Amino acid sequence: MSNDEPGSSSEAPDPTAILSVRDLTVDFPTDDGVVQAVRGVSWDVHEGEVLAIAGESGSGKSVSVLAAMGLLPPNARVSGSISHRGQELLGMPEKQLEQLRGSAMSMVFQDPMTSLNPVMSVGEQIAEGVRVHQKLKRQESIRRAAELLDLVGIADSTRRVDSYPHELSGGMRQRAMIAMAIANDPDVLIADEPTTALDVTIQAQILDVLERARQAVDSALILITHDLGVVARTAHRLFVMYAGRTAETGLIDDVFEHPTHPYTAGLLAAIPRLDTPRGRRLIPIEGSPPSMLSPPPGCAFTPRCPRATDICPQNPPPPLTLISPPSQHAACHHPLIHPRTDSPSQQTPGEAPDA
Repeated sequence: MSNDEPGSSSEAPDPTAILSVRDLTVDFPTDDGVVQAVRGVSWDVHEGEVLAIAGESGSGKSVSVLAAMGLLPPNARVSGSISHRGQELLGMPEKQLEQLRGSAMSMVFQDPMTSLNPVMSVGEQIAEGVRVHQKLKRQESIRRAAELLDLVGIADSTRRVDSYPHELSGGMRQRAMIAMAIANDPDVLIADEPTTALDVTIQAQILDVLERARQAVDSALILITHDLGVVARTAHRLFVMYAGRTAETGLIDDVFEHPTHPYTAGLLAAIPRLDTPRGRRLIPIEGSPPSMLSPPPGCAFTPRCPRATDICPQNPPPPLTLISPPSQHAACHHPLIHPRTDSPSQQTPGEAPDA
């Protein structure tokens, strides 16, 4: 094994990446103490890539991308480095960030009903962003809004530009949010749990719309989700977070076929699969994530991990370590070793290592 994980916190930002995050830490002071939401996270997204950031609620996945967008509340304490095409974003004046938001980077939020302005028509909200970044006249921007609604699959778009958010279904509102996000051809599109409140059929349609929209503007996509089923059909690379830290990262096929972190293996075992024999129960991950007001000194996954030993609660997990060439890295004292690595210390996944 080696510690040459591309994008580790000891390295400079990747010059080939569109968006590069290094050693990102985010804290929130509260009356009860400091919430350590993100703890030393590093990742990159490249041209045309779909990067999925997955984990349970509270893992820090949304906070990390909100920090990249400069959308955290004023009391957030952010350190590390976030660069867009080599330009450092942390500490950038707000006016410069405003120019980047919507043009270079844009975001599809989780709940479109609370993200859209209820007293403005959908078309006007899309057109407003177009006018800010492209200096078009109002009529031209409304025409552009109708084209975008048509692109994301909203029928009769020339009429729907005059509709208000409450007049649209949940799926149509999410399509309108995607149209707004791609209005200025951003090179990074961020989607935060874009299918959470939708039924399975509409979820599939929205994922198709996101992919079509991404290809239309030739952007990279960062997909924030807790649903690994969504990840499987959408992403190229997976970045798994737990308790504010990186658990595992790798190419989708590699991680799904051979998860190396016990947490990733647990997430995959807890989702239904078509090839699972009838009658076999899903295997839940017992317990709950720790409070980020006082995260444990060692590995935060220890109380829920079937492979934990005495070293785990005392010592933080090692930095991301190359487990399976060329792509899989995990931060774990006892990663799952699969036969394809030709390692002499092979163990059966799910079994605790010899003490």
